Amino acid sequence: MTRAGDQRRGPRNSAEAAGVSPMTVYRHFPTKEDLVLIDQHTPLVAERIVASPATQPLVRRIGGALIRRDA
Repeated sequence: MTRAGDQRRGPRNSAEAAGVSPMTVYRHFPTKEDLVLIDQHTPLVAERIVASPATQPLVRRIGGALIRRDA
C-alpha cells in the first residue's frame, strides 16, 4: 500500500478487491495500519501445524493449517 497511487487504498478498496463487504474488513482490521502491520494468523497456523499428525508430509500439514476454518 505504499506504492504510488496505493496510498488512497484503504479498507473499502481492500474489501472490494477481496469480494467481501467493508464491514467484514473493518471487523478484522479496524484501521489501515492493521491491514498490513498486524499478523494474528502466524501463531495460529504454527499451532495447527504442531497439532497435526507428524506422519503426514509437511506440505500437507502446512496446507491443512492454512485452510482450516474452525477458528
